[in-house]
Amino acid sequence: MYNNPSFAGASDYKRITASYRNEWPGLNSKFVTYFSSFDQPVEFLHGGVGIHFFNDLAGNGTLSKSAISLLYSYHMQATREFFLFAGFQTTLFHKSLSEKNLIFPDMIDPVRGVVNPTLESFTGARRDYFDFSVGFLGIYKELFGGIAFHHLAEPNESEISSDEAKLSRKYTFHIGNNILFKKSGRMSSAIKITPSVVITKQRQFERIIYGVSFSVEPLTIGGWIKQDFSFKFDSYITGVALSLSGIDLVYSYDIAPFGAKSIKNGSGAHEISISLRLKNKVKRSLVKTINYPKL
Repeated sequence: MYNNPSFAGASDYKRITASYRNEWPGLNSKFVTYFSSFDQPVEFLHGGVGIHFFNDLAGNGTLSKSAISLLYSYHMQATREFFLFAGFQTTLFHKSLSEKNLIFPDMIDPVRGVVNPTLESFTGARRDYFDFSVGFLGIYKELFGGIAFHHLAEPNESEISSDEAKLSRKYTFHIGNNILFKKSGRMSSAIKITPSVVITKQRQFERIIYGVSFSVEPLTIGGWIKQDFSFKFDSYITGVALSLSGIDLVYSYDIAPFGAKSIKNGSGAHEISISLRLKNKVKRSLVKTINYPKL
């Protein structure tokens, strides 16, 4: 749902998810993200609803950015095997800057370092603003793909009212395919291979993630490559997921390319998530479940 609001209610289950991400853990000023979400299909709305929350902390909490999003996804069966989803998202952002860990020029002594008290009167800043996003998703048999447009309003997110810092629009395209190999005619024991690609562009920021996951219940493993449009590699990603009676446990790790100087500086990222799948009392009559990968 974070990449595309159309995924809200895409499962036959109610889903609760919580995630933790620690990026550049070897640095003193690491980046930490907390994420949680809930979604479920709603028959009388002809789709699904969801809510998700995230909190980004940078510089040991000096810069904090939180958001809560409400999502609705309309599900339509176009043909016997082709389905279209349209997702809509409203987000309330809260961004704050704390002065506690900031270093101002008058605090620096040329010989002794940061030892002086500051005469600056800065006491922190905050900003709250709304934003809107849309997404579209298509499913044909085991092939699924979509596109999403985030930050349609391109709001000003500067914590200082006199400054202008436009949050640029973000474009996301993703596609994946589930290749199933049945075992003894039983789908529950099938081997599933899922190649997938996610492409993101936001102003000068460009990212392509591509790779494949392999699933034999209850285990899923996968590997991906992250790079920009000029084929400059950013990191390799490995992940493993375990599904046990309505609970999905997922761990992934990002590592910089071998030989990169950034490895010595504590690069990489750990990400852990847990999802609970709760049975939905109302069985949907219109749309089938998306068999998307656990990772």
